Amino acid sequence: MKSVVNLISREKNFQATDVGRLIRFRDGYMKVTARADTTNITVEIIEDLGSATASTDFALGAFSDTTGHPSCVTFFEQRLVFAATLNN
Repeated sequence: MKSVVNLISREKNFQATDVGRLIRFRDGYMKVTARADTTNITVEIIEDLGSATASTDFALGAFSDTTGHPSCVTFFEQRLVFAATLNN
């Protein structure tokens, strides 16, 4: 059973287009399911985070409607490579 929690950020950084985006936190992953405003989101825990203590150390997924999706995809030395998002 997956848990749903609310996250709060002191920085104004969550966008409406972040809904559906993955977040890496500690040892696990969460998925943004709703956005109340730029500092409050609701997430579904997909993989156990390992700890419930507060932290500002998290990473938003690279691909989303906020940052863009890759427009170039290819194989290089037997590895799948994604490139040319809006931010990268």
